[in-house]
Amino acid sequence: MSNNLLKNLLYSAHAPLNMRQRLYLVLTASAAALSLGIYSPADFFIWHNTLYGLITVVLGSLYLLLFLLARQRNLFLYAISCLALVPLDILWPFVEGGTAGTAELLFFVPTLACAVFLRSNIRWFGIALYILLGEAAYALQNFRPDLIRPFPSDTVGILHHSTAFLFSQIAGALAFWAIVSAYEREHRRVNEANQALTRAMDEIKILRGLIHMCAWCRRTLDDDGSWISVEDYISRQSSAGFTHGICPTCREQQMSENIP
Repeated sequence: MSNNLLKNLLYSAHAPLNMRQRLYLVLTASAAALSLGIYSPADFFIWHNTLYGLITVVLGSLYLLLFLLARQRNLFLYAISCLALVPLDILWPFVEGGTAGTAELLFFVPTLACAVFLRSNIRWFGIALYILLGEAAYALQNFRPDLIRPFPSDTVGILHHSTAFLFSQIAGALAFWAIVSAYEREHRRVNEANQALTRAMDEIKILRGLIHMCAWCRRTLDDDGSWISVEDYISRQSSAGFTHGICPTCREQQMSENIP
């Protein structure tokens, strides 16, 4: 039941989705829920930082818009890849406690987005860019620790870590589910196609080689050594059947012979 509810939430009533489309929906829905449901309320009511709260609301709204468009099969692959890179590498490490924060729990998201959604050299460029931005963030924190905003209390830090850990596990499980379910559906589709092809091949019988036929009576030698009519031979060796009529030449001949 929960699996059906999840499918109804993520997927619109269209043709089956492939793996990239499923992952796209999972990532945009998860990012929108995290930004609008967790981080923006925390920025407004716990951190009391209106600026960061507004930034998180804008990012969450963009994720939500991409999710709604994706349900109608409109995928913006470069947009989701960029939105996965920017908040983690630039915004969250320096407003959520730096290396003491929770951004590292979600560092797999941009790599996954670049690897799945981008193609050819753009894919490797995105992954390399993400790695460089991450290393730059660590270096900047080392040389400019004054830019890092610590948690206001240990309780807030623990709450923040537990929430991010739970979300990262859910997001990872959903991503794995999207990959496995897409693979299983494609595997079933291929099996069904192979079975249909096998059934079609079983119904097709092709006559090959030399057919032994009597030059006088036109009977044909069957596999069991009996001489049978051409109609019976072809019916046994293939799926073809016969219906009898009379051609114009034979009709004229029969009429001339039988009608005085």
